[in-house]
Amino acid sequence: MPQYIYRANDSSGQIIQGLVEAEDQEDAAKLIMDSGYSVLSMSEKKQGITIDLTKFQKVKVKDIVIFSRQLSIMITANVPILKAMRIIVEQTRNPRLRNILVDIGDSIDGGSKLSDAVEKHVSIFGFFYVNMIRSGELSGKFDEILTYLADQQEKDYDLRSKIKGALAYPIFILSAITIMGIGMMMFVVPKLTQVFKESNIKLPLTTRMLISASDFMKEQWYVVIGVIVLAVVGFPLLIKTNRGRIIWDNLLLRLPKFGEAMVQKIYIVRFTQSMATLLVGGVTMPKALQITSDIIGNRAYKKVIDETLKEVVDGNPMADTLIKYPIVPNMLAQMISIGEETGRVDTVLEKMTAFYSKELDNTIASIMTLIEPIIMLIMGGAVAFLVLSIMLPMFKLSEAS
Repeated sequence: MPQYIYRANDSSGQIIQGLVEAEDQEDAAKLIMDSGYSVLSMSEKKQGITIDLTKFQKVKVKDIVIFSRQLSIMITANVPILKAMRIIVEQTRNPRLRNILVDIGDSIDGGSKLSDAVEKHVSIFGFFYVNMIRSGELSGKFDEILTYLADQQEKDYDLRSKIKGALAYPIFILSAITIMGIGMMMFVVPKLTQVFKESNIKLPLTTRMLISASDFMKEQWYVVIGVIVLAVVGFPLLIKTNRGRIIWDNLLLRLPKFGEAMVQKIYIVRFTQSMATLLVGGVTMPKALQITSDIIGNRAYKKVIDETLKEVVDGNPMADTLIKYPIVPNMLAQMISIGEETGRVDTVLEKMTAFYSKELDNTIASIMTLIEPIIMLIMGGAVAFLVLSIMLPMFKLSEAS
């Protein structure tokens, strides 16, 4: 069946453009007018082999956050959902997201609910997003749920940004040090130490270590490059496997100081924030646990949540399972127990989210304060080792002459 590209406007003069499928141009125009639009122009889409490059473009978390906030504002202002989608499409810069929103708008125009239309693109929006929208539709609090969802997404985005910001600086510095160190060992150090090799003096241990490392890197350079490539490419592939991911997630949580101080709090905040958002949206406790298990992002916590889900389905309190696991703070389990007794689990989880978010902010600030002196110590130690390894033999050579 042929497809027609059209431009039309609604009763307010808002111009839209889209794609309609019909037997002929007359039927296509009728379909558009039946939807309440006036046709401005129309042309048949030429059939052929085309490659949609927008499918390869990434939709960032920030793009989804902006869309959610725009939609929540418009729905709260009583703008019809279809008109809101058309307006947002015109303001969306990401080509792939724009195409997705056009498809969602077309589905709504065809009689679909927003949740069903968004579910077709669950790989972009996620199960959490779809279920929150569906809960808003079922509870009759669509505008409230959209606003709450937008707020929570912004908080989650801020949390990710803080974590990335905390890790970006040390990763960059350590990578630069490693690259510079390898370059010096392969090209600079051999020239400096050549004279030491030709002398008959007894070289210090540090110098012998430096020469051995330099010779190895220069002669076995392919091994060095292979190890780097294996680390850069192989590690991401390894943690994509089920077994590798389990090992890596458990290792992260058990890192001295860093694991308990920062990593555990990241997932605790994600757990409490997701559960609170879903429960406030009217999602049942078992369904909320199932969704949170899918989006938590850590296999160790996923196991905890899955076990908790089984107990909740059997009629047991959620807190009784959580308190058995060391990676769940006792205070959180006890507070959830109080929430279950009083029937205010959602409120307790919101309070816990605020508490652990504050704790995480303080932890990140402390880590950032410590990172710079630690990196300076590493750099200073490397420079001291290099200087001693070169200067000590020079002093011996001068004494011998």
